[in-house]
Amino acid sequence: MKAELEIEVPDPESVVKALEPDGWGSRFSVVLRTGPRKLYIEVTAKNISALLAGINSCLKLVRLTQELDGI
Repeated sequence: MKAELEIEVPDPESVVKALEPDGWGSRFSVVLRTGPRKLYIEVTAKNISALLAGINSCLKLVRLTQELDGI
């Protein structure tokens, strides 16, 4: 199963730098790419619950990086 997310952020490169060192675990895998003011996230998992866990983890971390960037 795979989900692809596209999120508009002011500085996608800084978000990728903040998220890449994170160990995502064994339940799902994450691929991060950037475009002009866009962050592309691809989450892959074997079942729906792991896919949802991966999506939620990514979205929470992206939101956190944006909140911290605003400080």
